Amino acid sequence: MSEKRTVLIADDDPGNIEILNDILEEEYDVLFAMEGPRALELVREQMPDLVILDVMMPGLSGYEVCRELKKDTKTAHIPVIFLTSLDNDQGEAYGLELGAIDYIGKPIRPPIVKVRVRNHMELKKSRDLLEVLSTIDSLTGVANRNKFHQKFDESLKLARRESLNLALLLLDLDHFKDINDTYGHAVGDEVLKAFAHCSSHACRETDMVARLGGDEFAILLVNPQDRDTAAKVAGKLLETLEKPIEIQGNRIQIGASIGIAMYPADGEDVDILTKKADAALYEAKASGRNRHI
Repeated sequence: MSEKRTVLIADDDPGNIEILNDILEEEYDVLFAMEGPRALELVREQMPDLVILDVMMPGLSGYEVCRELKKDTKTAHIPVIFLTSLDNDQGEAYGLELGAIDYIGKPIRPPIVKVRVRNHMELKKSRDLLEVLSTIDSLTGVANRNKFHQKFDESLKLARRESLNLALLLLDLDHFKDINDTYGHAVGDEVLKAFAHCSSHACRETDMVARLGGDEFAILLVNPQDRDTAAKVAGKLLETLEKPIEIQGNRIQIGASIGIAMYPADGEDVDILTKKADAALYEAKASGRNRHI
């Protein structure tokens, strides 16, 4: 699979497409469209890293394509550069107000195109990295609270639409304060990392593990077959934790209490499912800890 970033060129002039392709193909994978509707379709299918749009195109103008891209949350983040022979401040301002980041004038000047595309690609790369970092718990590397709630909302909407099951597991480490008090917070941090690692390995790639804060974690299981399937995931994790882990010369036993709630059996919205899972977690702790309910 190519590691190059992707540029979509949308222009009804084959000569312009050929020139731009010659300029960009060494550094990027290049897609092209000759009509506005096809450009819109390709962006939604391929999700390129940057789009170069001719202002005047058949079907939909570049302005109209840009407007549609910026209205869609899935494509709004993709940078758009307009390509135009028009020397019109009002038109340029209009394009920038629609959400474009730059203009390239005709006739096309290869050094200018190359530098502008490269600069905007670097900016997008930085923004993409910041977006990823904003969704990750910096200590454990799993999803953070914000990312979890976003995934929970999206998965719940999908479950309603497709009549799927959804399982929410809330997890607390047992006696984590004792670990911090006995071994220090540096060891406690390593315990949290180890627990996040074990939790991730107990799940499928389609599921999500998140750290909600402190020693509180959550697992979202997307379309498990039934409650028994969710219970098996919880049981697999507890079984993994039976073996003590070595941290800074210390053999430390980790335990966890787990509460499970199922959509739609236990509720049909985020708040109810969270309350049900939290109640089950409390029951697991009250029943002796290191178990799932």
